[in-house]
Amino acid sequence: MQHRLSFKQLFAILFLAFAALLAASSLSAWVGPTASPPDDNVPAPVNVGTTDQIKSAGLSLDALAVFGSQYVEDKLGIGRVSPVVALDVDGTLRLGNGDESCQAVTAGSIRFNSGTSVIEFCNGVEWSTLTGSGSAPSGAVMAFDLTACPSGWSEYTPAYGRFIRGIDKSGTSIDPSGQRAPGSTQGDDFGAHTHSAAIVAGTNWTGESYTYSFSGTGNGSTGSAGGSETRPKNVALLYCEKS
Repeated sequence: MQHRLSFKQLFAILFLAFAALLAASSLSAWVGPTASPPDDNVPAPVNVGTTDQIKSAGLSLDALAVFGSQYVEDKLGIGRVSPVVALDVDGTLRLGNGDESCQAVTAGSIRFNSGTSVIEFCNGVEWSTLTGSGSAPSGAVMAFDLTACPSGWSEYTPAYGRFIRGIDKSGTSIDPSGQRAPGSTQGDDFGAHTHSAAIVAGTNWTGESYTYSFSGTGNGSTGSAGGSETRPKNVALLYCEKS
């Protein structure tokens, strides 16, 4: 006696077969815990999903890509198995030319300025240049081989066309003007001095020297030669003052 399957029965059989096939595929791809539950149970493996997961022990990866911000609770070591500071790097650390604005929330940040080839730090207001031993204090004056002062510096106008002279605190008048105020200037001056001269009268002087006695007084002047100032050999640099 033959029994024909109804459409509902046929559909149910096909559905069960499909479900069994899908379950078998999932089971073959699933990697279970390393111990048998419940006595030797282990935490759930890290998987793809939108649910937050916490792993208390270490996690070793061949590669890791983080999309978005990353939070590290303790210390981060690059090339260091046991970092001892917040960021412990064994190797060279490269800084980029960050274009973030310097403001209160970014105070303490550092960047490399590719335009001036210097390292700068954010003091909470503006980007300032780092010198060899740290930031120069406000009021420091330095000479630069530049046409404009770097960020955080302004042109030191009292040095326009002038040499720098140390303030004389010796009390011995090395500077005739005494102990001057910072930024004060001095005009041109030429030290008092004398010259000896041979006076030739009534002859055509060709180089010999003669000595005569004169009575009475008279005035005379010598010819001028030279430039518009007395100066040593020098090099031009731009003096800037730290803001």
